[in-house]
Amino acid sequence: MKFRNLMRKLHGSIGLMMGLLFAIVSLTGSGIVFHTEIDRSLNQSLHTVVAQTTTMPLEHLLVPIQKNHPDLPIEYISFPKQSDRAYTVTMTDKNGHRLETFVNPYTGKVLGDRVWEYSLVGFLYTLHNGLFLGHTGLIILGIVGIALFGMSISGLILWTGWRKIKSGLKIRWNSPKTLLNFDLHQSVGMISQLLLVVLSLTGTMIVALHLAPIFGSEQTAAIPAPTGQPIGLSRLIESANSAMPGGRITTVSFDKSDPQKLTITKHFEEQETGRFDLSNVEIDRYSGKILAANKVLYPNPMFRVMMLLATLHFGTIAGLSSQILYVFAGIAPTFLLITGARLFINRRWHRVKKTVSARQIEPSEREHFPDSGNYLHRSAPPVDPKVTITNSDGN
Repeated sequence: MKFRNLMRKLHGSIGLMMGLLFAIVSLTGSGIVFHTEIDRSLNQSLHTVVAQTTTMPLEHLLVPIQKNHPDLPIEYISFPKQSDRAYTVTMTDKNGHRLETFVNPYTGKVLGDRVWEYSLVGFLYTLHNGLFLGHTGLIILGIVGIALFGMSISGLILWTGWRKIKSGLKIRWNSPKTLLNFDLHQSVGMISQLLLVVLSLTGTMIVALHLAPIFGSEQTAAIPAPTGQPIGLSRLIESANSAMPGGRITTVSFDKSDPQKLTITKHFEEQETGRFDLSNVEIDRYSGKILAANKVLYPNPMFRVMMLLATLHFGTIAGLSSQILYVFAGIAPTFLLITGARLFINRRWHRVKKTVSARQIEPSEREHFPDSGNYLHRSAPPVDPKVTITNSDGN
């Protein structure tokens, strides 16, 4: 009994102290489960183009972008997966925000710019991944993940349906509001807790992986850009395709610390890494020399673990069905916060009401029992020593 009371106090305390953070992180997580579909539906004019037979050379596509933002170096270019999608060119603006420019690959027309953090999906992502607090936000998220894991485990321990699962999940819809609230909290909590355990563990481990290079590595000095004109991107891409035939180019990245190096990433249908593309070609932008060609179809054990964490946390492990399930899991903590708060208020109100009722003694009784502080536990009235009590026999 003492252990159960301890678990109840732990469960309630964590929920009250961390409930708002749980709600923020989980709701934003639900919002980004279908982030690609949401972003494209809201910004069709930026993403969608009319497919044609030939595309313009990549260096020509960048001319208007560099003209519009001469002081911002291009960081990477994302290639579309479908023929009716635009290229996305990413830079970092003066405020440290991610500036995205969308360009038609067939006509070279700039479709528009946006600061990614100010878009709906970007806002949800930034809030979910760091609470807009940078490294401090990551540390807070790690604490939130540990707390959510503790609350989920304590919730599983407190569940009353382990002996009879059917009764433990039963919701008595026609019962009083207090009892209905308890049933809803217990049933939704039990259904969602297993998923929340997975989300909290994987989320905490992902935060740790993000924090590890921040605290464990030293920043290297940037290498100054060489003099002269770099080779055109189209020629560099041809060289990369010759060094690593096949596959589909997904990104072209410019190295901030080494302006001489260009990295071209490729996707191969036979790769085991799914949406994580590890195959790449590193090439010297000024000489065209291939620096490295790494075709990775089967990742190493460490990356397999990271892939598993990502698929479990992002809800892509079973496709659409798991994504829908993760949306529910993300809404559940907010629902549990509301019903749990009502349970807490009802308990406190019940205790206060009980105490007030216990102290509501009639004035006539209070005269007889001046030392009594609790009506429910008051002692018997004092006996006058002068009064002699006799029985029926006169003794």
